[in-house]
Amino acid sequence: MPRPENMTEQNPKITLPCDFLVKIIGQDSEDFNSFVKSRVLHHFPNTKDSAWNKKDSSEGRFTSFTVTLHLTDENTLTTLKQNLAEHADFKLML
Repeated sequence: MPRPENMTEQNPKITLPCDFLVKIIGQDSEDFNSFVKSRVLHHFPNTKDSAWNKKDSSEGRFTSFTVTLHLTDENTLTTLKQNLAEHADFKLML
């Protein structure tokens, strides 16, 4: 299917610094939960407790964290995703 001429392959530009909402999804386990928190706080140490929202799936197999991060550069976000992907229970970061 041809692409419209005005569509590009680039991601939308983010004006930095900004508060940026991410969702981290993985299998629910105590190890994964503490891993996510430690990795996020490692890369974004000023993240407050009020910036976190955790929700479990209806059957309890998966969990998602929605976190508001204060983003000052895109590389830190990319590095966070790479670090999270090292955990076997990690599924996705949006």
